[in-house]
Amino acid sequence: VGGRASLWVVEDTIWVCSGSSASVWVSTDLLQKDTYTLPPEYGRGTISCVVSQKSKIYIAVNETVLVIHPQTKDVISSFKQHKQHINHMCFADNLLFTCSSDRTIRVWKDSGECIQTIDCGEDTIQCLVQANSQLWGGTSFGFLKTWRLSDFTQTNLIPRQFPN
Repeated sequence: VGGRASLWVVEDTIWVCSGSSASVWVSTDLLQKDTYTLPPEYGRGTISCVVSQKSKIYIAVNETVLVIHPQTKDVISSFKQHKQHINHMCFADNLLFTCSSDRTIRVWKDSGECIQTIDCGEDTIQCLVQANSQLWGGTSFGFLKTWRLSDFTQTNLIPRQFPN
């Protein structure tokens, strides 16, 4: 894969994303390969993240989340409220969390309704993961922030603790 690429395991497939397309392999048969290309209305968008939940695939493209059918790869719906590029996303408690260069985390219901916007202050969150009833986010400056999943309140700011 040329240029910047990301690798995602989604159910029984492996997605290697680069630019506006993804190579998709079935993990049980790596000779079986497919290509997913963004629909024309999303132009030359950049795929930054791929996750799955409840037999749907969620693809972050620029500031939009596309929900696609896993077999047909058709777009079922889309979510868009971020003002800049989505950096990462994850599921926790049946909610989708997206973090963006607009310095917010958005919390989405499966219906596409944004139920919460978390202001990250001066920090851009680059990655998200759920652990121990908390949402963990890594900032562009190497800090970790945590939020309680019950009320989305920030609970910790953990300073950079690794070598430069």
